[in-house]
Amino acid sequence: MLRNVKILFYIIALLLYTSNYAQKGKEWNTDLLKDNPKILKKIKKDGIKFISSLKNGKIEYFKGQKPPQNTWRYEKLAQYRDSLHSDRFIAYGDLIMPSNKKNSFSYNFFAIANKDKYSYYYFVAIVSFDVTNNLEVKKSTSFLLTEKKSLMSWWNSIFYFYQSGLADKLPEEYVFKICPPPPSNL
Repeated sequence: MLRNVKILFYIIALLLYTSNYAQKGKEWNTDLLKDNPKILKKIKKDGIKFISSLKNGKIEYFKGQKPPQNTWRYEKLAQYRDSLHSDRFIAYGDLIMPSNKKNSFSYNFFAIANKDKYSYYYFVAIVSFDVTNNLEVKKSTSFLLTEKKSLMSWWNSIFYFYQSGLADKLPEEYVFKICPPPPSNL
């Protein structure tokens, strides 16, 4: 019961925060995409290509790496890889989000499973792209998240993206149909 009350207060706080700052959505760069639909197609294609090995459970590259604190852990990726060979249902989603940095966009891909009544994120992979003045799409950075703190930070920005109406400005094939559920990773 107490957990449900905390969750309710958290959601109310997020709603108040996003409604107070919804005007900041004007800073998000969606105008470039209206006149250049090929940009979204290229970002999605390159994003999928970049994360395909991870999605297929090929995680050897990550073994022995030292990720930034509170971002990802190899053990969580190994859990995902092992779940690929079980009967557990894994749901996937992706979306493209404009950045408040001019001509910058991110491809977001996530893998989740339901654990009891909660959503367990195996990982979120984010690939950022810059669009040049010549309308070329170039990968700039990438991030991998498995830890609750970083997943919540990611989800807060996704929640704002949907709550503010910015998601409605992109064609539906590039946006997850609904706001993904908040992570409950323990």
